[in-house]
Amino acid sequence: MLFKDVVSRLLSDGLVSSVSAAHATASYFQLWKEGETFDLGKSAVQVHRARLRKIGIDIKKPYIEEVYASSDECRGE
Repeated sequence: MLFKDVVSRLLSDGLVSSVSAAHATASYFQLWKEGETFDLGKSAVQVHRARLRKIGIDIKKPYIEEVYASSDECRGE
């Protein structure tokens, strides 16, 4: 899944009300893909994690490319 796909999905599923909010959440996704870990006690992280979990992404767990690549293929992406 790509950054732009996350933005599109957040907007189309009505999980955010603006493009800037979608970009902020997608930024967490991108950092997570690059190996970043997050302080899950921070409220901002909790907000973005909750949004991402609604589209099947959990930034609490380590990123495994094969899992997310196969998910894209299943959805026809």
